[in-house]
Amino acid sequence: MAAMTTQHEIQPDALAGYITKRILPAVGRQGASFTLELISSGSRNIIWFLTIADGGKYVLKAVSKRFRIKNIIWAHAYLERRGLPVPRLLFADRAWKTARTMGYYFACEERVDGIALDGLGDERAGHIKPVAALFASMHANRSLRWGKMKSFQILGFGEYLMRKAAERIEALAGSGCTVQGKPAAGLLAWFEQKKTIIKPFWGFNLCHGDVNMKNILLSPGGSIRLIDTEAFKFLPFQIEYFRLAYGLCGFDAAALEQFTSAYAAAATIKNLQRLETQGFFYHAYVLLEIAWHFNKKLKRENLPAAELRGCRENRGKALEHLAAVIEKKP
Repeated sequence: MAAMTTQHEIQPDALAGYITKRILPAVGRQGASFTLELISSGSRNIIWFLTIADGGKYVLKAVSKRFRIKNIIWAHAYLERRGLPVPRLLFADRAWKTARTMGYYFACEERVDGIALDGLGDERAGHIKPVAALFASMHANRSLRWGKMKSFQILGFGEYLMRKAAERIEALAGSGCTVQGKPAAGLLAWFEQKKTIIKPFWGFNLCHGDVNMKNILLSPGGSIRLIDTEAFKFLPFQIEYFRLAYGLCGFDAAALEQFTSAYAAAATIKNLQRLETQGFFYHAYVLLEIAWHFNKKLKRENLPAAELRGCRENRGKALEHLAAVIEKKP
């Protein structure tokens, strides 16, 4: 059966009835009153905080495509078996009938109390070590396939990565960016030369897949929790290693050194060896990704002056670091 794309407007009465009939019994709160607070209404999912009168707190997700709800189910099962600190999935509905009548599939998970790391400001530096250690232990989980946990692929990762690199190089070149004083378009030759580093049959690693600081929470007890399990996938861990390093530390050299040491202390010997031998290629790829991200933001209209300066500065720093990687591994 062909995949079903849903996404029509959910009527409030229909949603309230669905919660009453399906979700409240599933979480053991049948007949209780509840409130909904809309958190996000994006192109993929709609997310609410669901609060039940007796104090139960949950996250309710309306999921637009069936492969996404299936990935949520598979990811939760895999992560919970391995004791990773993610919310418990309490209810999931992937029925075609629900998608036809409601326009979406649904998932309900526990609501995790905590502060997202992006809200900690300078205090974030005090949590580099536990975050690095958590991701190092998570990256020890391996698979011979790559991609989302319900849609593994065996071949094609190298082509996928090089296609992404080429698209981003083209965008940066179109904006007049340079690396080592030369047009950014020349980066493609370097990536083509080094792409033999990509060795799919060495295996891939469990990664969060979306390591922005909104998805990493500091709980009231001081432990680190991860949310947005839909994003989990298998990738070369080095990609997420560098994404996490720069997301957590920015371009602060001392913080990056602290992250490197904390990750190394918790990582497997095999992963440390792969980081040593292959890391430079993925490091360059992530720096290219960062430069492209800020370059894309610079194209938005009516960007505030302070944000404009910040984007230019971060794009420049990413390209400077990329030049240093290439200089070290010409």
